[in-house]
Amino acid sequence: YTQATDGGNTLYVINRIESIQENNKNEIVDELNSYVRLSEVSINTFLETDITGLVIKRKNLLMKNSPLPGSSQPLLASYNLPAPHLQDVLAAQTGTSAVEQEGGELALLNAEYQEALNNLVQYALQSDSAEIYFDAMVSILEQDTNLFARMQLIPIYIGQVMISEAQNAISLAEVQKNQLWSDEERKNIEERLQLAGLTIDIMQSGTNSDSVILANSAYLFAIAQADTTYNGIQAKLLLHSIGLIEYEPVVLLPVQESTAKLLELENITALDDLKIEEHGKPVFNVYPNPNDGSLWLEYDIEATGYVVIFDVSGVECARYELNPDERYKLIRNKNLEPGIYMYRIFCNEQIVHTGKYTVIKP
Repeated sequence: YTQATDGGNTLYVINRIESIQENNKNEIVDELNSYVRLSEVSINTFLETDITGLVIKRKNLLMKNSPLPGSSQPLLASYNLPAPHLQDVLAAQTGTSAVEQEGGELALLNAEYQEALNNLVQYALQSDSAEIYFDAMVSILEQDTNLFARMQLIPIYIGQVMISEAQNAISLAEVQKNQLWSDEERKNIEERLQLAGLTIDIMQSGTNSDSVILANSAYLFAIAQADTTYNGIQAKLLLHSIGLIEYEPVVLLPVQESTAKLLELENITALDDLKIEEHGKPVFNVYPNPNDGSLWLEYDIEATGYVVIFDVSGVECARYELNPDERYKLIRNKNLEPGIYMYRIFCNEQIVHTGKYTVIKP
């Protein structure tokens, strides 16, 4: 549907319609007629454009896309077309337009798709086999080529320190964002991609990461002040990491059933101040992830146990005893190098859970 409508590039089609002049109108109307169908916004833009002549071609374009969407009907009634031809087009306005019908079906499919992904994430977070489900989710997203999937993958790749994959996804998303016809949507995506690119630069800069953030502080301040959603939060976290602002994020922790725990971080780097309000049965997890080597481990064991942390080559980095009467363990190991680390939780000398997390140095 998205490839058939406007040839898959609504922004381009709108720009072409708005550029219609006497010397190019024939070429552009022929191009519009070559598409399987036009989107609602493209049809309305066409109806609002003052074009003379080309009566048959313009009539054929409207007939081909009839019945037109509901928002197009008032524009059609006053459209500049000779009366007999306009009456023919008006007579074709019965039933539900293909744009509205297929658009509604697509919206429903997208909603079901996103719900399925959310369910997969929730199940993975509550399962002892979280890695398997996480990999399955990434595989599903990688097989999807739309912009939504790309934008989901980028922070996942960055969190797993898969830099080349993240950079490739950013490049593809840069091209796909041009298909968005809404300036607001396009601006939001552009900011997210710029922030993702900046995060990668910070990760690759090593000990110079503070300088990279400082050099981009004006840009980050502008986003932090103007955006209260994902982009603004990311900008505030980066500014907070080098002490330019004080920021108190609220992190939602996944738990079983429909209840939630809140971690209120008075200082994102001072995990001693972490306050936990517990609801429901705990699950195995680490918070936050990624982190700087300091984290909270959430666990549920029946007897005294311990957790062992390994690097990707299998070398043991640290181990900590776990008290079965407690549910959370504060682990501080800021000497770890940036990268992916595995952890195993043992109880009665048996592995009861395996997981992984990412260390990123600000």
